[in-house]
Parts: sequence; C-alpha cells; structure tokens
Amino acid sequence: MATMNYEQMLRTLGGYFRHAGTEQAVITVSTGGVQVADVGGACRQRWSVAALAAEARQQRGLRGLLRETFQNPWQVTQALRLVGSDLDEVGGEPYTIIMAANCIRVHGPDGYERIYWWPAVEQRTITRMTLRQKPHRREIA
Repeated sequence: MATMNYEQMLRTLGGYFRHAGTEQAVITVSTGGVQVADVGGACRQRWSVAALAAEARQQRGLRGLLRETFQNPWQVTQALRLVGSDLDEVGGEPYTIIMAANCIRVHGPDGYERIYWWPAVEQRTITRMTLRQKPHRREIA
C-alpha cells in the first residue's frame, strides 16, 4: 500500500493543476487522499493515495524532459508543496485548502487556520529553493 505525506500529495496535485491550468480549487486532504472541487470547471475528483503515487511517478518521469528552472515562484506546484510541508509539521486531519487568486487558505482540526498570501509564499519558496540548491561547503580562511 502506498503512503505519502501531505507535502508529497499536495506537490503532486499542484503538478496536475499546473498542467491542467487549474487556478482555483477547494481541496480536502487527509492521510487517505484528496478530494478536489475545481472552482472554474465545477468538477469534483477523488484521488486515493495510490492514484496520487501513480501520478507522482508519472510527473517524476517527465521532470528530466521538462526540467523546470523555477523562474515562476508563484507556481502552484511549489506553493502547495510548501503548504503540505507545514501541514506535515502540524499533523492531524482532515484539512480544507482553498486555493484562490490572491492566497491559499487552510482550515483544519481544532480550529487550525492559516492564510498563505502569494507574496509570502513567493518569498518562502525562493528561500527554500535557494537553500536546497546551495552546496554544503566549508570555507577555509
């Protein structure tokens, strides 16, 4: 049985959204998978963890061919990945994520609520990507 954390699930879903052109959606995420209501297309989808894992494998296979240089920090893939990383730290389930034009709102158990404004998401994502790309070297004086 496939297992994925929130960061992996939401990154995969973000990759799907990017290719599908989805800009607004309501997402319910739990350890069992995600349910998506595409606001623009008014369609609902249920993704099991196994289906998300299969989509992630397919996206990984394309990354080498379509290497992203991350010139657009607003990219939904990285934004949802960041949200997922934060949810992994908090734990619990389920969470409702509302992806809108100017922010991502998250509601969860025990009154959890967080708003990710795009400028802040952009800055955190740039910082995270920069830290991941820097080699770990010691300078000798």
